[in-house]
Amino acid sequence: MTELRQKIQKLLPPGARFSEAAAAVNNLGATEAEKKEEQKVAPTVQVQVKDNHSSTFLINWTGTLLVGIIETLVLLYLLLASGDLFLQKLVHVMPTLGDKKRAVEISHEIQQNISNYLFSVTLINIGLGIVVSGGLYFMGVPNAAMWGIFVAALNFVPYFGPVAGIVLLAAVGLLTFDTSLWRALLPPGWYLLLHLFESNLITPVLLGRRFTLNPVVIFISLIFWTWLWGVPGALLSLPILVSIKVISDHIPALSPVSEVLSR
Repeated sequence: MTELRQKIQKLLPPGARFSEAAAAVNNLGATEAEKKEEQKVAPTVQVQVKDNHSSTFLINWTGTLLVGIIETLVLLYLLLASGDLFLQKLVHVMPTLGDKKRAVEISHEIQQNISNYLFSVTLINIGLGIVVSGGLYFMGVPNAAMWGIFVAALNFVPYFGPVAGIVLLAAVGLLTFDTSLWRALLPPGWYLLLHLFESNLITPVLLGRRFTLNPVVIFISLIFWTWLWGVPGALLSLPILVSIKVISDHIPALSPVSEVLSR
């Protein structure tokens, strides 16, 4: 983080000059002794405050991320271990035989749709990670395979994941290529180009119209479930939305909900 901040400061000399001008304005009216004393104390205090703030933020963010990953794994294990328990309970509480059959049909369709969705998205993200890694390797970025894995994992989260991937690769570019700005922008530019191609062509072709949901609803669902559950909510927001869409398609009373969710 220190190296990245130094390189950003080199790329933004007007900002540095503005800070110096602001410091000069603050020193107006001060004596020479006061100016020398402030020059000795102020930079050290400012650096310590900034470093402590950055370290605290990074530690808190990392802890939150690890807790979210553990929660996701525990939830996944419990859901897999329960098997068809929820389906059996649902069939048991249905009053009529027709309702029991409908509940089984809806449950199986939800399972099939979510399985197809996750399988397709996983294949797309693996391919995206491989292509991104290959491009980074030929650019001379170290640990290109690791950054490709990061990008593939982040791409599971709609909207926020690609933005995080672009920011991450921009930082990698600045740390790797300090000779020129255009070379530092090559890694995030490469990923942005591939993401636009994937999101506008590859994903619609593979997923088809079955999963064409309203983008506004997807964004709202992502914000809500991320606020509620953190990392697990971000990963489960789309599967939950697909489940609601399937249920709304099979229940006539919920047809307005289905219409709102559709594109």
